[in-house]
Amino acid sequence: MKEAFHERKIYMCVATGVGTLLPLTVHCLIVCRMKHKMIERVHEAARDFRRATNRTMVNTTKRTIAENAAIEVQLSKMSEKTAEVHHDNKNLRRYVTVQKHQVCVTTANGLVA
Repeated sequence: MKEAFHERKIYMCVATGVGTLLPLTVHCLIVCRMKHKMIERVHEAARDFRRATNRTMVNTTKRTIAENAAIEVQLSKMSEKTAEVHHDNKNLRRYVTVQKHQVCVTTANGLVA
């Protein structure tokens, strides 16, 4: 704010020809302009960094979602296979139980006869 006031004052002195332009004031004006340019460069670098970070995060997020989808499909297949194996196991247990019962009946009939 103060720099803008001094800059306007210098321009007024130059435009009207009134007043004396001191070398120190010109130097301050140059320093203020350089400072402003450097601040703009810093802001531009920060903006570029944010853009690059956002692009990187977007790609990372996409990869994470794709990995999650692949894992979900894999878990679904494993769950189906587990249910199938559980069903087969249940049927085999029934079969073994029936076979044991038949062995007992056959053995009992052999002993009785």
